[in-house]
Amino acid sequence: MKAQFIFTVLLLLILVCFESYAHEYISLWPEGKMPNSKGLELKHIEERQRVTQISKPGMYSFFLAEEEQNGAAVLILPPGGYQKLTYNLGGFQVAKWLNTHGITAFVLIYRLLNSPLPPMQIGQYGQLQEWIKDWHNPKDKHRHVSHLYGLHPSNQISPFKNPELFSAAQQTLNYRGDKSIGWSMGWKVNFWARLLNGDRAFDLIKTQLHLVEDGTEEDGTYPNLLNAHPPFEIDANLGCTAGISEMLLQSYDEAIHLLTELTASWEGGSIKGLKVRGGFELDLDWENKQFKSVIIQSELGGNCRIRTHTKLVNSSGEPLTEATGENTNPFFQNATITQPLNVSNQNAAQLNIGIYYVYDIVTKKGEILMLSALN
Repeated sequence: MKAQFIFTVLLLLILVCFESYAHEYISLWPEGKMPNSKGLELKHIEERQRVTQISKPGMYSFFLAEEEQNGAAVLILPPGGYQKLTYNLGGFQVAKWLNTHGITAFVLIYRLLNSPLPPMQIGQYGQLQEWIKDWHNPKDKHRHVSHLYGLHPSNQISPFKNPELFSAAQQTLNYRGDKSIGWSMGWKVNFWARLLNGDRAFDLIKTQLHLVEDGTEEDGTYPNLLNAHPPFEIDANLGCTAGISEMLLQSYDEAIHLLTELTASWEGGSIKGLKVRGGFELDLDWENKQFKSVIIQSELGGNCRIRTHTKLVNSSGEPLTEATGENTNPFFQNATITQPLNVSNQNAAQLNIGIYYVYDIVTKKGEILMLSALN
């Protein structure tokens, strides 16, 4: 009994010491007062935010001139990802822009204490590895594909910037297969849309819309259009809806991508009121599987970069300015990734993504653009 008591005391001491080491206290707001809070004191809220030392944070502040203060404050968390937790500077540009437009912004950055996380790796079967060790089995049809985060919803995998990772993500999905439970198929609709394969994404939508009668536990969709997989999975419905939007319009990889890759089943149609990065709202029309016109409203102003298979002209019939260099709009900054490792024994699939045209249009706040296909 005495030995057990001593062991318990030692264990508690170790835990206390570890707790002291594993956390540090960082004052987010000096003197317990939030900037621009107009006198609001944090009397009942702990002033010092405790954070773990898994990654040590630092706070950068962008303050307003006294006459511009409006009481608003924004905390920007920089993008993370599979390959590292960040030194991506895109958040700084966004914060500076907010500062010049009347909003105080903070950027919380992370510094890894140890070496960076491993880079993305392409395994022996040409797939994007899920683990550090290449344990992948091509016959594995598991529903989890979270290691494709860099493809979606992040912006780390692009056919234009790193086609080898793009091909590896495609190989992963081919091995995992399409048929799965609802939420997994919802994710895969988004993945195949990002992979510019509208027909594959549409096949998943049709599979998910398989009618299921009430009272059964088969995966599919109930007559009320809610996903049927038990337990109730609203994320399957939301994921599928997001995937439909991704099939028509995307805003990552520095540009607004119009009619990403139409499925052959959607010959004509229109979408209205879709919002994308940079504060742009779009109404889009197409017919005979070809882009027809788009109306773009700029809520914030700034550079509007458009990527499309079709040559575009403005409302006066004049050609648009071709894009050059990086997009200057801070909302379209790309993530910087560590050089991927490739141990594949297979040749990467040849990408056939067709010809794209990329345009830059400098917009003013509130401006409305009307663009159409060049006949």
